[in-house]
Amino acid sequence: MNRLSTRVRSLLTMPMILCLAVLSLLLSLNSASAATITVTLGASADTYLSTDSPGSNFGSAESLTISQNSDRVLLRFNLALPTGATIESATLQTYSEVADKANFIVHPSTGSWEEASVTYRTQPAWDSKELARSDSGLRKGRYVAADLPVSAVPTSGTVSFGLDTTASRRSGRIASRESAKAPQLVVTYSRATAPPSPTTTSTTATAQPSPTATPTGVSHTLAAVGDTCSTSGTTQQCAKTATAATSFNPERLIHLGDYQYQNAGSNGATYKTGYEAAFAGLHDKTIPVFGSTHDTCDGSGSWECYPVSFMNANGAPEVRGKLTDHQWGYSIDIDNWHVVVFNYKTGTGQGGSVASVDADLAAHPSQCLLAVSHAPVIGSPAQEHPTNEAAAFRQTLVDHGLDLVLAGHQHFYERNLDPAGFTSITNGQGGVGHYDRTSTAPTAQAYNSTSFGPIKVVLSANGWTTDFVPNAGAAAFSDHASGGCS
Repeated sequence: MNRLSTRVRSLLTMPMILCLAVLSLLLSLNSASAATITVTLGASADTYLSTDSPGSNFGSAESLTISQNSDRVLLRFNLALPTGATIESATLQTYSEVADKANFIVHPSTGSWEEASVTYRTQPAWDSKELARSDSGLRKGRYVAADLPVSAVPTSGTVSFGLDTTASRRSGRIASRESAKAPQLVVTYSRATAPPSPTTTSTTATAQPSPTATPTGVSHTLAAVGDTCSTSGTTQQCAKTATAATSFNPERLIHLGDYQYQNAGSNGATYKTGYEAAFAGLHDKTIPVFGSTHDTCDGSGSWECYPVSFMNANGAPEVRGKLTDHQWGYSIDIDNWHVVVFNYKTGTGQGGSVASVDADLAAHPSQCLLAVSHAPVIGSPAQEHPTNEAAAFRQTLVDHGLDLVLAGHQHFYERNLDPAGFTSITNGQGGVGHYDRTSTAPTAQAYNSTSFGPIKVVLSANGWTTDFVPNAGAAAFSDHASGGCS
């Protein structure tokens, strides 16, 4: 009787175990089906409209006056989320410069307007529909938030909002994008990922994709800097930059291009006496990036000749033998980080190719992605370089889950946060001299054009950190940033 009871209990228990196992599998598949990412976007344009000055434009004002009837605010944001992204939530935040019990109200704004010219008289038709209102009154010295319907925010393009308040008198004043407390749109989105395929048994051999590197739990310290050495005419900090990079003992130096100004010469003469001598202790750690007009022998503007052959023989072990004139680029892996180094020159015969980058990233799926280019993908312009010459690569990198991109070319330091969630850091302060930016990109988070030095980059299993390290005796400047990877 006891043995029978035991058998019955066993038979009853087995289906329960199977049900629980199936339920657990379904829950795990559901939880792994999407990765959630939150990005904070600063306003790309803002202004206010006043009945007191109906013909005046306030697009450059640092404060935006807001009320129910007399003053309205217009805000615009640029969005460029990855292909296939689904917005889960969106919150509009404004920084109040005065205290008031009134809430701000958010309205849709579908008409066109220009920050530098719109006035109360020329404003687009005002939509009285209420999308949302702030969760509290205007609190001095604090951001106040309003949760928007996700249908009001696109995944790409621009979106505008009109703001007024619940108080009829002139009640509020919020900080504009020209201040340090710009209006913000906080967007949380999910990016669908494919569920794991079920295990099957087959007698036919099938090709398998390259496995993704398994994190070791060890962090990796790198240095990154570009535009380093010159033989005449500008401030010479080249050797000090090499010393600063050596000071934190990096595993690798990512040289962001333009190693030696005045070019290498037909036999590499200036390269040998300048960059090659100053960075002698770092050559076998160097991951070289394709520069522009200065990484050549004759000034033709292509990655070629002595700089290529020298790095091909003396760079980090994982890049030796991979370098050729005018190539599109190459890639390496550092634990679960895939690092793609690409030639931004996309002209015929110069080697760069968005398709080549796309093919490399498709063949090397990874948890974390670092992209490196001489020219920036996003950022502020300078008189010398008025456009982001690697901008054509942006969408491909975003579609493959870009986490961090490093660049030089502009002779300043700038950190940018892209609407898609990745961080871009430009560091062309290697020693040649400085450029000033001519305008400020809406994505810019930090900037310097007076110091010299490398950045310290630490890659870990689930994220990254960066710190600017000024050269000895250079102007004081610091910037710390961090982020995750997915």
